Amino acid sequence: MNNTKKVVVYDSFTNNTSLVAKSIAEVLDCQAVTVADFSKLSMNSYDLVVMGSPVLSGKPTDRIINLLETLESPERCAVFCTYGAPVWGFISSRMTLEYMKKRINAPCLGKFSCPGLHAKLKTYKNRPDDDDFKKARAFAERIDSLLAMT
Repeated sequence: MNNTKKVVVYDSFTNNTSLVAKSIAEVLDCQAVTVADFSKLSMNSYDLVVMGSPVLSGKPTDRIINLLETLESPERCAVFCTYGAPVWGFISSRMTLEYMKKRINAPCLGKFSCPGLHAKLKTYKNRPDDDDFKKARAFAERIDSLLAMT
């Protein structure tokens, strides 16, 4: 799939998910667009959609949920999220990733999550950090190598 059309779509409240999305997009050599900007694009023109969201009570944001209700299944997908709640955040991030993966309804090339500063609780200060970005780039590299094999 040398000419794979890829896009990273994200929603972000505190910039955590935005920063991770841009790291992933850089490796995949594609655009990182907000969910609002993605709805203006032709959704059907992408072979790979990488979708990211902050975690809100075990689900993605309402804007991501609304997009998932209208998104036609791409050829492939990958999902990622950021979370800020201690203990519960890691658990709810798994729920969020599964929610997005199921709603996209396409073969999933990977899932990734990392902590980020929580606006109210002030947990995970200075996160995502360099190590988180390194892991996000490794996630994107795995996706890219899986695409190269098809």
